[in-house]
Amino acid sequence: MGHNLVSPHTHWCGWVGGAIDDCGPTAGYPTEGGCDPGPTPTNGGTIMSYCHLLGIGINFANGFGPQPGDAIRDAVTSAGCLAASCPAPSCTAPTALTVTGITNASAIIGWNSIGGASAYNLQYRVSGSFSWTTIGGVSNPYTLTGLSPSTLYEVQIQAVCGANSSPYATGVIFETGTSPCPEPDGLDAGNATAMSIDLDWTENGNATQWKFNTVRRVLPWAPA
Repeated sequence: MGHNLVSPHTHWCGWVGGAIDDCGPTAGYPTEGGCDPGPTPTNGGTIMSYCHLLGIGINFANGFGPQPGDAIRDAVTSAGCLAASCPAPSCTAPTALTVTGITNASAIIGWNSIGGASAYNLQYRVSGSFSWTTIGGVSNPYTLTGLSPSTLYEVQIQAVCGANSSPYATGVIFETGTSPCPEPDGLDAGNATAMSIDLDWTENGNATQWKFNTVRRVLPWAPA
């Protein structure tokens, strides 16, 4: 019933503060969005939880819970009014963020569209950093480009509903692929003579040929 009135499960990551409880993950159903699970309920789960699959059970006295209940009430209020008198629709965060088509420099970001959303904003960052890069007015799905290879990124989506904007959905973390031609490292030189030198390095990919740039330096002459 709650799904018919726009409410996701309680282990959805788009609730304010993230997943409300851990009943879904504990029962074998991952959080919806890839965030950390919420706390274990101490007085039974709500109607929109998966706590019935565990010993915790559903406490119907808890109803739908504060946030799912508010989402349902907003949906009923908006559906039961004349267009001229309807309040501004609530703008909930997008759900079910996915990352597909990952390469060494790009990834395709997808999400469940929100009814009433006129646009979406995307923000991303290297996982663990403090600053975000924001891209406004993206469409679903969106191809994120200009990424660095072998790097962990975090991405979030925000819905824009006219004058209102949702919170950013809890981020999804993904890792870009390795470079198709990574540079060697560990360059070492030895056995130098007047006419030659031995070079050694570590190949980090599948290269079978390499190029060398050399710099010839003439040392100042000094008498013996």
